[in-house]
Amino acid sequence: MNSEPEDGSLLRVEGLKKAFPLKQPVIDVLLRKPALAVKAVDGVSLSMRRGETLGLVGESGCGKSTLARCILRLEEPDAGKVTFEGQDITRMNKRELRQQRKKMQIIFQDPYSSLNPRMSIREMLEEVLTVHRICPPAQVASRLAELLEMVGMSPDTMDRFPGEFSGGQRQRLGIARALAVDPEFIIADEPVSSLDVSIQAQIINLLADLQRLLSLTVLFISHDLRIIRHITDCVAVMYLGTVVEMAQTGALFDRPYHPYTTVLLAAAPALDPRARRKEYAIEGEPPSPINLPRGCRFHPRCVMATAKCREEEPSMRQVEPGRMVSCHFSNKVS
Repeated sequence: MNSEPEDGSLLRVEGLKKAFPLKQPVIDVLLRKPALAVKAVDGVSLSMRRGETLGLVGESGCGKSTLARCILRLEEPDAGKVTFEGQDITRMNKRELRQQRKKMQIIFQDPYSSLNPRMSIREMLEEVLTVHRICPPAQVASRLAELLEMVGMSPDTMDRFPGEFSGGQRQRLGIARALAVDPEFIIADEPVSSLDVSIQAQIINLLADLQRLLSLTVLFISHDLRIIRHITDCVAVMYLGTVVEMAQTGALFDRPYHPYTTVLLAAAPALDPRARRKEYAIEGEPPSPINLPRGCRFHPRCVMATAKCREEEPSMRQVEPGRMVSCHFSNKVS
């Protein structure tokens, strides 16, 4: 029987790392130059309580999706530890991991490529139910109808193929597939970024309703801060492979403590035209994840950077209850 840690966390990530080696030119190999690698995830630690929705935000390329895939072991992490219900997922063999996958599912960004175009919806969902032995064969048909109705689709559509549906409908089908195994934890990786704006709110509201109805724990990845503010309980901000700030959603939006969080919020588009700014709040491009800067990774773009920031990498520390920040001068940001 699984037992959750004493702190009540369902999921705990500790020091997770993932790098992707680059192919070396022949001349570099002959000259014995050190191999280069993209440090996509570099020492990430976070935790989630049961029933919580945690938002993961940051610029494109900061490592959000790689972190998600490492948590589920769709990508094998290079170092670190992922614990779910007190069990270390990173040490599980293939058989144990297959059983664990019933509890942990992912909703992918692109509903066009995440569904098999050669399988009908009935075949796709039946395969999931059969492989994981979710229900007896006599109950499969009723379970399929239940899943489709749960995501706002008619059971009459189950013999159609993915190509016959719109983008929003396909994403609903992707959600149904994730729910088919009765998971406890779901990662939603940019689930609405490829959809029309008119459809995005419907999918967001559906996910929020399902989270409450099924008491799901959700890691919600998005670059849209308006969505994050609406749907999450807590927020983790990523920059160049690391988490630089974690806080309750309301507290983070009201008063960010890290300079990157401050400019990220300032750069977000405002719904009120009178509140929109012409200037872009974040200056410059992020440094290369192949050659990370010394000291604080944000210092080349930070207006508050000092010599200490350029030489010494700040550690993640608790600055108040429920607030973790990685900055030498977090008390001066707000």
